[in-house]
Amino acid sequence: MEKLLVIFIFASSVMAEPFIKSCGNFSLRTSSSRDEDVDTRNNIRKGLMKAVNISNMFELKYNPNLEDELRKMKSCDDINHGPNFRVDLKPDEKVKTFLQKLAKAMKLNILYVGMFHTSAIEYFHPGQSFIAWCDLNVKCKEEYVDDKNEKQSIETDKILIYGPMGTYSESDFKFGEPGSDCPNGVVTPPCEWSCELCEGPEVPVKTTTPSKEMSAGNSIDADSAAPFASVVLIYSIILLVNIVNVY
Repeated sequence: MEKLLVIFIFASSVMAEPFIKSCGNFSLRTSSSRDEDVDTRNNIRKGLMKAVNISNMFELKYNPNLEDELRKMKSCDDINHGPNFRVDLKPDEKVKTFLQKLAKAMKLNILYVGMFHTSAIEYFHPGQSFIAWCDLNVKCKEEYVDDKNEKQSIETDKILIYGPMGTYSESDFKFGEPGSDCPNGVVTPPCEWSCELCEGPEVPVKTTTPSKEMSAGNSIDADSAAPFASVVLIYSIILLVNIVNVY
């Protein structure tokens, strides 16, 4: 009986769902596609660019390579900025204060004012050109202080990151004619939402595909395969214990 209890406890820990559920497969809003989500963000970035004359606002592109950084995170405590990316919904009071002052001075649309009063300010980092996200099997909570100096919290079951910059400060914002500080020029047609934003680097070709493994000619998602592998391991352990008991 004691052996069965030990096996049960061990099996429960092994069968626990992985932290990352899947990456890049689902849109941030169930009613839209991934590309539409990126387009929406580019459209809002362009709106801010024109509203306050930011001259170096880059176009965002989905970069599957950033998913590798997300897969390194194994718990809510691991969700932090990295050297080549920044995590959304992480408080940065200095930049938030700067953006709030900008909104007040320019009498910005309420859409921007509302965003600047939360910790979702990574959205507007002009130097970022890549974006990626993963869905989680758990919900993580992040706290921030609002404009009334009161603590608020945001709960999410997704991690969203921007790259390639790992820092964020007022000096990242350049002002002047929109597009005048774009090293590679601006995005030109054909484009729908990102026209006039700075042309960013191309998304690097992904040489490895950790989220996909080929088995018997079939494509298997590594995230969804993890629980299956755990089950196989558990049954193997139980079988081994039974053999030991017999002999």
